[in-house]
Amino acid sequence: MDFLRRWLLSLCAAGLAAALLEALAPEGAAKRTLRLCAGALLLLTMLGPLAGLNAEDFSMFLSRYTASDAALPTKLEQENERLSRMIIQDRAEAYILDKAAQLNMNCQVSVQLKTPEEGGTPYPYAVTITAREAGGRQALSAYIEENLAIPAERQTWQTGE
Repeated sequence: MDFLRRWLLSLCAAGLAAALLEALAPEGAAKRTLRLCAGALLLLTMLGPLAGLNAEDFSMFLSRYTASDAALPTKLEQENERLSRMIIQDRAEAYILDKAAQLNMNCQVSVQLKTPEEGGTPYPYAVTITAREAGGRQALSAYIEENLAIPAERQTWQTGE
């Protein structure tokens, strides 16, 4: 960061000096020559840090950057999969809770997902429902089986407060 600050300050100073000299120069060939020299000064100031660049350091920086960049697609895929799982799980739980509310059931729902062995999109595999009362259980179980393809044997019912 310090390097960048010093480089920008020197570039600004060279630009100010070039503008001041151009303003003071008389019209004609002298001003054109001064503009050419000021342009060269600005160019040298801008490219000056490249002269001190060590090829070995640059190579090391580039390899570190490339290595960290190579891991980025994997990280993005993992994050995308995590978010997809969360969305599918939340929506499945919301569907069940909506139906439970229609049946006047007060319950908590936790859906477990499964990803196919060959990969792909995870799907609702099992559900745990904690309800205070047993009323509406049969209707909700049938709804879950019909709409989310979770058979009764993978539905766990618990009584809770």
